[in-house]
Amino acid sequence: MLCIIATFIFISCVRKHRFDTDKKILEEKKMATVLTDVFLMEAYVNEQLKWRNSDSVSLVRKIYYPDILKHHKVDSTSFFATLRYYQAHPKEYSSLLVAVDSLLYKIKALDTTTAPIDNNVVIPPNINDLSSYKKQEQAMGEEYIKNNPVFKNFKRKNGMDSK
Repeated sequence: MLCIIATFIFISCVRKHRFDTDKKILEEKKMATVLTDVFLMEAYVNEQLKWRNSDSVSLVRKIYYPDILKHHKVDSTSFFATLRYYQAHPKEYSSLLVAVDSLLYKIKALDTTTAPIDNNVVIPPNINDLSSYKKQEQAMGEEYIKNNPVFKNFKRKNGMDSK
């Protein structure tokens, strides 16, 4: 009997929800813009790595979070505390997600089929004589650098000068 009473006392003293003390640090508009970029990043990573296991995808996602937060000038503690606050308050979280949805709706996808063609591309004359795709790709890159005036003063990473 004493054990049961002690269990009830212990349960009543434990915090019911660990997020109750989290505060909404970021304003809803700021949080919506950050979450918009987070959702775009997650969609991109999921699409690019759809055939990988979920652990690998999760690791890749974690790599992008610091850059997104830095771009928005938000520290990770404020972001995650605010996110936990919203998760503990479903009605407010729902309105936040509506704001994120409206921001996502405003983004227009780029149609790459109508992208302008780069006229600086010159195919090397010996492209068909090269034995591998890697060599063809390298020859195309060298030809592009040689014929593009923007690259005249740059040096290649592998030590070759662009001429």
